[in-house]
Formats: sequence, structure tokens, C-alpha cells
Amino acid sequence: MEKAYDLRKILIYDANRQSVLEEVKIDKNGTYMVNLAPGNYVVDINRIGIDRSAEVPGKINIEPGKTVVLDINIDTGIR
Repeated sequence: MEKAYDLRKILIYDANRQSVLEEVKIDKNGTYMVNLAPGNYVVDINRIGIDRSAEVPGKINIEPGKTVVLDINIDTGIR
């Protein structure tokens, strides 16, 4: 049985949101991880249907040697 997040991906854009740099799968536990070079990025999800989230799009700044955590709650509209 597929989980609601099986078809969703995390999209990492450049700071100006001109180009998708990474498409990251969400694992079976609902988590994701991506290694990025230091810099500024915009994080979003690929929307499927009526998906929405207050957390994205979100801007992040990656600093050398640091980890950034961005939790994303996705409302799929399924009740």
C-alpha cells in the first residue's frame, strides 16, 4: 500500500527559483535528506492535486559544516 508521500518529492531550487537543482524522494518514513553546497536555496514540494503546505516554498541558507532541518507538513486533503 502506497503512503501519501510516496509520489511526492522535495524540490530544491536556486535562490532565485529559476532552476530545479535537486529532486529528492521522501522515504518510507516520510523523511528526506540532500547534501548541498553552501549557499542560498528555495525548497518546495511537487504538488499533486490539492496538496498544500505552509512551510514551503521556504528559503534556506546552507553554511559550511552545518546541518539545516526543514520539516514540511503536507496537507493532502485526504480526510
